[in-house]
Amino acid sequence: MKTILLNSNTLWSIMQFRKELIKVLQCQYRIVCVAGYDDFASNSHAIAQELGVELFQIKMQRKGVNPLQDVMYFWRLLRLYHHIKPDLILHYTIKPNIYGSFAARWLKIPHISIISGLGSAFLKKNSISKIVEKLYTLALTSARHVLFLNQDDLDEFTSQRIIDLEKSVLLPGEGIDIDVYLPCPLKEDTQDIVFLMVARLLRDKGVYEYIEAIKHIRQHSTRGKFLLAGIFDEDNPTAISKEDVLAWEREGYITYLGKTDMIQEFFVQCDVVVLPSYREGLSRVLLEANSCEKFIITSDIAGCKELCMHGENGYLVQPHDVQSLVEAMKKTMSLSREVLQQGGKEGRLLVREYYSTDRVNAYYTRLIKEVL
Repeated sequence: MKTILLNSNTLWSIMQFRKELIKVLQCQYRIVCVAGYDDFASNSHAIAQELGVELFQIKMQRKGVNPLQDVMYFWRLLRLYHHIKPDLILHYTIKPNIYGSFAARWLKIPHISIISGLGSAFLKKNSISKIVEKLYTLALTSARHVLFLNQDDLDEFTSQRIIDLEKSVLLPGEGIDIDVYLPCPLKEDTQDIVFLMVARLLRDKGVYEYIEAIKHIRQHSTRGKFLLAGIFDEDNPTAISKEDVLAWEREGYITYLGKTDMIQEFFVQCDVVVLPSYREGLSRVLLEANSCEKFIITSDIAGCKELCMHGENGYLVQPHDVQSLVEAMKKTMSLSREVLQQGGKEGRLLVREYYSTDRVNAYYTRLIKEVL
């Protein structure tokens, strides 16, 4: 039986986003997962054990540019790949895509790169972004295919000549199981619209814009309830501090729900999901919100705009623009519950038609068969 290896910077991301893909591939292949260490979820190891995959976790610096740390990560991958001897490697996230591709090329192992998002390095055009672009250009020359979750990211890589257009593939997201993410009814015990922002607590996710919008609304009205949820990612250079979140809660702007392994537990507490992000690959939270029939407010940017039909299942707002977000939230507060419910239904139909796990996994299996 041939071996396929999946490599990402966190075990959480593999178990959260690629579990259904693993199940499909296990019918024909031995599956091995490689990831860095993280504490984003409490059930990642349990899911890996339940799936029966072989798991290797290795030390890596997920964020930042430290040449010594990155060289050490490359050598760890090189030794591990030589030990496992996979027939194909699927690389996810920036550093596995770069250093994992270098290691795979050295060992002459076929590999596919999945660009699940460009990250903060591409948001700022500076010396770091130039280094990352050059590393990507060098690393991805040996990739059999390079998969993207949105057209903007694909266009960015091809226009900057990081990759050739011929090897690029537009993937319809990571896929979502609509039979798991079932409709969550609107709250019936309150006249106030309840907003929820759930994300990794990073500046790039638009957390500050969400808080500033709430402050503006509170200056003029006591209507609406505002929730915030998600994991603290202290290793990320754009991390929001726990002190800031606790201060916002003490001041009465938000209720912080913490983190969960079951996002539906949060969705049942809200009417509207808000994500004013600066850039996404294809937002998992919005896929889940749509599947659970939640009205959404999100940024008109790559990775979010694809999941929001403006005026139907939600509203698009300008990124970095507090006033645009305030206007959308106020407009949403004036909608009837019937309109919110119908918008949620439109969102679920969108996911069902374009972003189901069956559709996404069909792309993967076709490309894998081409390589193997």
